[in-house]
Amino acid sequence: MVCRQIFVEILEKKDPEALARLAEVAEELMESARNSTEKSFAMGVLAAATVIIKKWRFGFDKKSKKPFVEVEYVFDRIDTAEAMWKSFRIIGIKARKRAVKINGRDLPAVVVDWRRHREVLTEFGLPATPLDIVAFEYIKQKSCEHAMAILAKYIVFMTLLGTVDRLEECEQ
Repeated sequence: MVCRQIFVEILEKKDPEALARLAEVAEELMESARNSTEKSFAMGVLAAATVIIKKWRFGFDKKSKKPFVEVEYVFDRIDTAEAMWKSFRIIGIKARKRAVKINGRDLPAVVVDWRRHREVLTEFGLPATPLDIVAFEYIKQKSCEHAMAILAKYIVFMTLLGTVDRLEECEQ
């Protein structure tokens, strides 16, 4: 029996300028790091600056009867994915590694639970993105139907604004 069902994946592709700014932020964080946790966080931000695709997965856990959100970071290099995975583990975020097939290539990826991921980003002072706000509203819902209604509303809104580039409906 499938306990977790993913309904929608949103693919977020960062533009090169945003990634360059993220690398600059990582370097600033590295210079100001006061301990190993802050240094690990900075290394994770630096790895995030090389992400090819960031996937947001919105689903529903049938066992707990709660909506969930996962974030998957896809890289073109295994060493960068390993660095991100290690960084997540050190700063207290459970992460799992996997391979994904994109354009016929097997690429390394790291998957995390969005809720804990966002908590840590907030602790380090990083602002929420529009998709973070969608995820927050989505997981607050008490039923699958309400969660899907909220998600549909935000997706339509973000599509009209041009924030969402590509959606994939998942059948699992």
